[in-house]
Amino acid sequence: MRPRRRLTAGLALALVILSVETAVVPEGEVAQTPSARTAPGPPTLNHAFSGVNSVQLLWSAASNGGAAISAYRIYRGTQPGGENLVTPVATVGNILSYTDSTASFGFTYYYKVSAVNAVGEGALSGEKSARPAPLRSPERER
Repeated sequence: MRPRRRLTAGLALALVILSVETAVVPEGEVAQTPSARTAPGPPTLNHAFSGVNSVQLLWSAASNGGAAISAYRIYRGTQPGGENLVTPVATVGNILSYTDSTASFGFTYYYKVSAVNAVGEGALSGEKSARPAPLRSPERER
């Protein structure tokens, strides 16, 4: 058995691993290369629920395009199809809900959601809308 050596200051260790993959393709067939990663598909925006001066959104996960989804972007507008696509109202992690607490009573808000992975931002979801409920004051005691 060989004695173990300790690393000392000034001694560097480098390890290089090379991997070679060989594929056997039957004569007359074309070799298939792994598909490239793409931006995610669109999430499915399932619900937009009205809350007191808020709107809660719930969506289903988007297909990831071969790279993990890192975030979802939420876009909002005050007219159908009028979402501000330049600046999202919010960017959240890889979660499937968001509460827009900046929404105000008296307006109807329209929302779309997109997914983001290492490749980029994917297509937008379909649109959902909601109108926040008013803040209710407590009833006076009689």
